[in-house]
Amino acid sequence: MRLKYCYSFTPRLCEKYFCQMSSELKFNCNDAINSGTDFELNHQKRQKLENDEETRKIIKAEPTETVRIKRYKYAMFLAYRGKNYHGMQVNPNVPTVEKYIMEALQKLNLITVDQMVQPSSFKFQRAARTDKGVSATKQICSLLLPTIEGKENDTVNLLNGLLPDDIRIFGLQRATKSFDSKKWCDSRSYSYTLPSYCFRHQSDLERDKFRLDNKDIEDINRILMQYVGTHNFYNFTSGKLHKDESCKRFIIRCECGKRFLYNNIEYLTVDIKGQSFLIHQIRKMIGFCVSLIRGDLDPCLQQKVWQNERIKVPKAPSLGLVLEEPHYEHYNKRFQATHQRLCWDIYQVKIAF
Repeated sequence: MRLKYCYSFTPRLCEKYFCQMSSELKFNCNDAINSGTDFELNHQKRQKLENDEETRKIIKAEPTETVRIKRYKYAMFLAYRGKNYHGMQVNPNVPTVEKYIMEALQKLNLITVDQMVQPSSFKFQRAARTDKGVSATKQICSLLLPTIEGKENDTVNLLNGLLPDDIRIFGLQRATKSFDSKKWCDSRSYSYTLPSYCFRHQSDLERDKFRLDNKDIEDINRILMQYVGTHNFYNFTSGKLHKDESCKRFIIRCECGKRFLYNNIEYLTVDIKGQSFLIHQIRKMIGFCVSLIRGDLDPCLQQKVWQNERIKVPKAPSLGLVLEEPHYEHYNKRFQATHQRLCWDIYQVKIAF
């Protein structure tokens, strides 16, 4: 009796189950119960369609698969003469230092064509952005590259072989993952070199015979010392308002450096070190100082230039400005146990422009 009950109940239970699911499966439950052959055929067709669909998915997916290359953060040590370039940063349709560096990196397959036109995609950054005509004897850039461990010197030589003679890379050095050559830079040292005769009054000797004396140097330093400290350099840049907090900059040192003769003409170098600088700031600092010494500007402007009134400050030519070195004291101290110091000592013999 129990066996008969079970056999009589089973078909009804199955029919009820399949009927409830028929709307989802798109399948006739009565046919499935009454005809095992039809069910088997439909099952085989459905399985074949599913297999064909999976095959199409695999074939379609294959072309889009890419191999991810692991990249590491490097510090690039370089120098360049800025005379032939419209600045450091990439600028469409004009020659820039970074343009040639990107092209060299791409030719060695260290970056892709897409990355070449979008430097941020491989975390490229420079310690200081130099303007048109400005040179750098020591510049550091940060960037992501495929591992070149043990091949750093070979890579540098290959890059230099692709670069113009007035752009030289001295080294590639592994840095921390978080290293950013701009953000980690504590301060930047610049120099501005100009002929001494730029300071002469109209009544003075001919320019090739003009020489600065000790009193002249004292007068120049007195003006340069006014730049030291934290000030609002609103009148020493462009495109900003006096109330902009970004106009405030901290200058660590600003003074006369060495004097030397070249082709019987005396030159003076002014040394400037600051936390960071605004666009045209140093060139306007030099232009303002020269104009005051020459007597071209009213001495009262030495006070007014720090106020909110806009004053037209002369701008010295870009050719005399040089980025001497970006400094990384904090980075070197923090990671001295795990990473090589960012130091130029091992590259000094190579630096000769």
